[in-house]
Amino acid sequence: GDSKFLILDEPFTNLDPRNAENVVSFLTTKSNRDTILLISNEDNLKNLITNRRHVVKRGGISQVEIVG
Repeated sequence: GDSKFLILDEPFTNLDPRNAENVVSFLTTKSNRDTILLISNEDNLKNLITNRRHVVKRGGISQVEIVG
């Protein structure tokens, strides 16, 4: 059957801002996935995604920050 888990690594590469927002909109409103792991360095889109985890690296140590 179909997996309810989706992994997207840098899905916004080479997309203009409008289409990147369209991808986020689709994922947050029309996707039938229970869990989406989206890896991105696009800071300008982070506020469009609720219930996210932000991973930051400080002094060589990665830390997870819960946001939303």
